[in-house]
Amino acid sequence: MAEGFESAIQGLTAVPPQLKLEALAQFDTDVFSSVDLTTRFKLDDDSTQSLELHADANQRQVRMSGAARRTISTCPWT
Repeated sequence: MAEGFESAIQGLTAVPPQLKLEALAQFDTDVFSSVDLTTRFKLDDDSTQSLELHADANQRQVRMSGAARRTISTCPWT
């Protein structure tokens, strides 16, 4: 689990940013009922980029937004 969080954070802080969520989304549902990750980064132009990940036994969902609080992508996957 720690490696999944580390991979996600390294991807989000890379230049350019990358979504590296695979390891985090593949967790043992016998140990954890769900995983949530919420991030907010202030960009050079003072806008905020945010990412929300929710994963449980039934669904995986990612929501990302950027400047002007617009949703860039909402992507469910199983």
